Amino acid sequence: MKRIPIVVAMLLQASLGLAQPATQPKVPAPALPPPQGAPNTATSTAPVTNPELAAMHAELAAQRVLISSLIRVMQQRLATEQASLDALQAAVQSRGALPTALPPLNSDGKSAFPTPATPKLTKPAQGTVTGTVKVKGGEVAWVYLADTTSSGGGRASMRQQGKAFVPGAIMVAKGARVEFPNNDPVFHNVFSDASGNSFDLGSYPQGESRTLTLTQVGQVDVLCNLHSFMRGYVFVAPNTHFVKVGSNGKFSLAKLPTGKHRIGVWTPNAEPVIKDVRIGAGEATAVDFEITAGPPVRHARKDGTPYGSYDE
Repeated sequence: MKRIPIVVAMLLQASLGLAQPATQPKVPAPALPPPQGAPNTATSTAPVTNPELAAMHAELAAQRVLISSLIRVMQQRLATEQASLDALQAAVQSRGALPTALPPLNSDGKSAFPTPATPKLTKPAQGTVTGTVKVKGGEVAWVYLADTTSSGGGRASMRQQGKAFVPGAIMVAKGARVEFPNNDPVFHNVFSDASGNSFDLGSYPQGESRTLTLTQVGQVDVLCNLHSFMRGYVFVAPNTHFVKVGSNGKFSLAKLPTGKHRIGVWTPNAEPVIKDVRIGAGEATAVDFEITAGPPVRHARKDGTPYGSYDE
């Protein structure tokens, strides 16, 4: 006869404070008449002892001890989980966001793993190149780092104003987007036949603009298909390390990587002049340039035909 499930149910109900269901009143079984000739013992039955009763009481006591132990274990586990929830709430309130993964916690609610040290970021060593540029046959020049390639991007603008490109020359980084707004009360048609950077923006009126991306390093002659005398120059540098030479002929190109590098200078209608330099960390390396600009090359329309009467 298996009584353990019934006993466990009784103990759980008692431990958890559950009310015992109301028991149905016992209805005595109807008395059967004794067999004919048998003696009548209804009024002379002696008290009966159940030998299993003592064993049941012992079993109940053992089950009560076991359930008490289980309850203590569950209480300890709930306390640990509550500490984890408190730590999570504190992290949310202090950082404003949930961590991607929670580390295991000790019984006191603290992380079981030590907090990793934040690595210190070391800035790369940098140097500066300074000097002078003497331009023959030209007015403006730029100095740039010639041996490092990166798509620095950025934006620049060369507007059409007074039937001229303003400014007449600019330097941009590889991958830059250059805008060509038309500020004149006449149509313009901006184009270029530069190798690797050829484009045709079509004709558009005053108040409109066209934009393009230049990706090939080198000089780009910017022309107008309606006015032969309009000419601008864009030099696409291989990176963002460049600077315009001052009106006094001096320049300072800072935040350059250290070591042996090549520094170039450019002016419109001239091949860049390149020099090898060694750049020291925190040092200023001096280098001087001289560059000669040639005359602009005569050009035709974008279809190869000569300019007509509307050219003026």
